[in-house]
Amino acid sequence: GGGGGGGAAAPARLPALSAGTSLTDVGANLLDPMFTLGTYHGRYHHPPDVSNVLDRAKKAGVERMIVTAGCLSEAREAIAFCEEHDPAGTFLFCTAGVHPTRVEVEFEGQTAQATLEQWDEFLHEHMPQGRIVALGECGLDDARLQFASQESQDRWLLPQLKLARKHKLPLFLHMRGCDDDEDENATEPCPAAVRLVDAIRASRSSSGEELLPHGAACHSFTGTRADLDHLLSVAGMTIGLNGCSLRTELNVRVAAAVPIDRLMLETDCPWCELKPTHASRALLTATAAQMRDHDAMTYVKKEKWRSDALVKGRCEPIHIIHVLHAVAAARRKYAVSDSTMSSDETCAVQSSVEEHAAYVAMAVNTTTTAVFFSKGGSRSKKPICKTPLSLKVDVDVPPPLHDVERLETPTAT
Repeated sequence: GGGGGGGAAAPARLPALSAGTSLTDVGANLLDPMFTLGTYHGRYHHPPDVSNVLDRAKKAGVERMIVTAGCLSEAREAIAFCEEHDPAGTFLFCTAGVHPTRVEVEFEGQTAQATLEQWDEFLHEHMPQGRIVALGECGLDDARLQFASQESQDRWLLPQLKLARKHKLPLFLHMRGCDDDEDENATEPCPAAVRLVDAIRASRSSSGEELLPHGAACHSFTGTRADLDHLLSVAGMTIGLNGCSLRTELNVRVAAAVPIDRLMLETDCPWCELKPTHASRALLTATAAQMRDHDAMTYVKKEKWRSDALVKGRCEPIHIIHVLHAVAAARRKYAVSDSTMSSDETCAVQSSVEEHAAYVAMAVNTTTTAVFFSKGGSRSKKPICKTPLSLKVDVDVPPPLHDVERLETPTAT
């Protein structure tokens, strides 16, 4: 919260993780200039403070963070970032893929096939090191077609899905446009959800193959219950929730419906904080008295930056604790009658917010580890056999860029 005037720091408290509980922030944009340069929309405000951000998160129980990359140059930067700030390779990992709004810049033109082969070589080179834990952020974005047409996004999603299969990587998926018309009575999934599942089906070399042999997380989910059900009809799909997933009362109800064993948590920092105007913030306020406080934190405006304070309006990995408690409170509010719950889970929902938050954290940690950090999966040190990959995947030579006025390259959220 808080406060105007005078530059006085506004004290705030974050609910604590229970003793022994840990979380993974599966989507953190830690390469953003707000962290690495101290610049906001191109304007400098304070020294780089990513080390402070990481320290705060680790001290609060955020055990692992997955740095999101949205193009090849960013994937290289993400690996370098992880190696610089976590030489031992214990808490910083990354994704590697092409964000749907960047596919035209990354792929289209005469070098498209060469770019795909470059991606294949990049993954072959860096996978054995264990930093890359997912192929992504890839997917579909119907809300920002000014950056890449729907046709381009559909065309270049499939090769990435093929790359993930070859390199035995889980997927870190992006789906936008599904929250444009919030209809709690919608019975049909939105077009982006349908096309995303269709692309996953098309990525198989035979109908007998598993749809998601190495799992997937559809991150920053903001869709309807129909969208959720359509995605979860695919075995191996999980749902990533953050502050943007909990903006409205409908969002909160849908979030509460995510099965406990298909749930992941993230911040999508520096974006997607839980704002005072969000429905989820009321859940936190209403249950704050039941939560054990974390060490008092301080928020200041970016113009008054201090190394020991959080910046107002800038989300950090530590805020995953807010997401956890909001999701736990939502599940207690809406999911008590869920017939799919086990007796253990029903008991947990009916317990205090803190107790249920601990239960959710434990379940989420199990799922996150199984998808992104299992020994037989994405973290395997075993070298990948360089078998040829059909990178063309029935993709014709792409036409010239569609005639749309270009804006500055968007951030990969």
